[in-house]
Amino acid sequence: MKASIVIPTYYRPKDLAELFDSLLKQTVKPLEVIVVDDTPSNIIEEICAKYRDKFESLNIKSFMLKIIRSVPQQLQEISEQA
Repeated sequence: MKASIVIPTYYRPKDLAELFDSLLKQTVKPLEVIVVDDTPSNIIEEICAKYRDKFESLNIKSFMLKIIRSVPQQLQEISEQA
């Protein structure tokens, strides 16, 4: 079974790195990981890039939202972009 994982980070780079490490230890790997952030910082994208380089078979996408929205609105916007 494959799954897509959507992660709203709310600018928590330490938690994001730990989450990627945990995901990669699972016996069933996700099909893709979509990271959503709402802060204007490159640190989240840098973490995603690090894991993209480290695990090329894992499809990691990251999006920075310009306007803070509710989770359902964020999911709708990301699903349209992904």
